[in-house]
Amino acid sequence: MFFDFHVNENLVEEAERLGYSGVALFKPGENSRINQETVQKSQIKVYHGIKIKAKNPEHMRQSVKRFRKEADVIMVTGGDQKVNRAACEDHRVDILSKPYFKRRDCGINHVIARQAAQNQVAIELNIRHLTTTRPYLHYKILAHFREILKLQRKFGFPLIITSNAQSIYDLHTP
Repeated sequence: MFFDFHVNENLVEEAERLGYSGVALFKPGENSRINQETVQKSQIKVYHGIKIKAKNPEHMRQSVKRFRKEADVIMVTGGDQKVNRAACEDHRVDILSKPYFKRRDCGINHVIARQAAQNQVAIELNIRHLTTTRPYLHYKILAHFREILKLQRKFGFPLIITSNAQSIYDLHTP
């Protein structure tokens, strides 16, 4: 069973054709409703997710509290060390996305990794970052991925690899 937890809404039919068992459609917090017609037509499982881009930990907690009941999956966009830690300490958060965004390190240390494991917060490795960045930055993203994988092996937090597909050319067979 393969799921892609970060695709565009118009790719549900393509994911079904390629053999995915399900997808999660993410919208930014404010316009969080997905097209119910798309969900009803598909034969695969479609999850409703909300992506939260927090300015600070308090804003993240308020947003998670506000959207938790109406979403199947809550994803917090990381980057700031304080937001990364707050997301991993909150059991209501399902996925921490891009903990390394605009950082020189991977965005996760042993304390955050331990909290993610205790609260079952998955860390996302987004393949789109490799394909859309300039070639001379690929080594940096791969180094971040390698550090996250080392911490995952040591602490055992959930890890997901997503495509963040925006078109049919970004989505590949599982």
